[in-house]
Amino acid sequence: MLYAFLEISLSLLAALGLCALVWLCRGWLLEPEAGAARFYAVIPVGGDGGGLELAVKRLRWLRLGEAAPCDVIIADRGLDSRGRALAEALAAREAGVVLLGPEELTRYCV
Repeated sequence: MLYAFLEISLSLLAALGLCALVWLCRGWLLEPEAGAARFYAVIPVGGDGGGLELAVKRLRWLRLGEAAPCDVIIADRGLDSRGRALAEALAAREAGVVLLGPEELTRYCV
């Protein structure tokens, strides 16, 4: 009985230790250093903007989790009226998301 209790306790401690090690490695690999350069996630999109909302949602965890404080740039590569309306709505709704044309892109990032 005591042997089973010790075995279960040690297994739980080993699992918790492994989780802590993975968490520390994640922080070391993903967390930016203090004063690190800011970076941008650029989503080039055209047409009706298919997949744009999903791409912005997937990049949200980078910003909200403080894993990588990046700006999300929606690069207009020929959006039609429906796609443009979607991109403008996302840029208005989400903090850190901007909609830029090709000529504005270089001015924004430099």
